[in-house]
Amino acid sequence: MDPRLSALAKLLENPSSNYTAVAVMIAALVTLVLTIILALIAAVMPKYRRGKTTESSAPRRLGVVGVLLIVLIVAAGVIGAAALWYQQTSTNEFCAQTCHSMQAATTSWSKSPHNTISCIRCHEDSNVSAIPRNAAYRLYYIYREYVNPGPIVPLAVPASRCLSCHQDIADAQLVARNGSRFTHRATIQAGISCRSCHRSQGHEPARK
Repeated sequence: MDPRLSALAKLLENPSSNYTAVAVMIAALVTLVLTIILALIAAVMPKYRRGKTTESSAPRRLGVVGVLLIVLIVAAGVIGAAALWYQQTSTNEFCAQTCHSMQAATTSWSKSPHNTISCIRCHEDSNVSAIPRNAAYRLYYIYREYVNPGPIVPLAVPASRCLSCHQDIADAQLVARNGSRFTHRATIQAGISCRSCHRSQGHEPARK
């Protein structure tokens, strides 16, 4: 049996084995159901014309208010499901357990000095404006994992994210292996990325 189908079968047999994946599935199902309900409401909603008598205006107003209330409830449900999905896909468990292609990266991360830092802390921006981009990449990764399997290239980690944790060493005077003195800030300002020297950082073995 295909490993993905096997993993899905095990999840259905024992949902407690991966609560993150279950939450993602529930959020997707709720979003789908609510979207279908909204589409049905839009399809059967009567189209009113202007200029008619006001005899039935009260029932119409009540009907419109009822429809608007249903639309608001559906919208709130969709937003709630989307928020649940986003929250659950923000966890290390999602990256480590849901995505089989991340198992090697998960193993190396768990043995590195950065194993207390979450995956998204390094691989995603945390500002609100980045949420749509983050969600789009997560959907893409799920698509590549289960629909169109193939190599997945992780998002690059810019220097700004490294410095958000390591600001204390940005201006420290250091000596390179060739004897040259440098600071991390000057190196970054010169256009050299952190990964140029620390390519495996975040997944490197712990120093002994």
